Amino acid sequence: MKEAKRMSQGIWRPSPGTVYYLLKKLKKDESIVEVLTGDELEKAYVITEKGKKVLEELRVELKRELKKQAILLSLMMELVGMEDRIEAFRKMVSA
Repeated sequence: MKEAKRMSQGIWRPSPGTVYYLLKKLKKDESIVEVLTGDELEKAYVITEKGKKVLEELRVELKRELKKQAILLSLMMELVGMEDRIEAFRKMVSA
């Protein structure tokens, strides 16, 4: 939960219920497995090969969707007269 908050710069603060629900779902889908840590109170998880495949598919889809959104945003910038920023934006999203 702390890592999600840190990585999202405080925008997403998942509740314990959200995290445990996701962990349960990922375990059921065999995308992660629970591993021993040596501490009874602490649990750790490792992504499986199946989980890596699903994650890569999600990355590809997300990249495709973000590219669509970037194109739309670029068009909107052009419509509202932000031509000076469009080229820089296009270079940024094509990287």
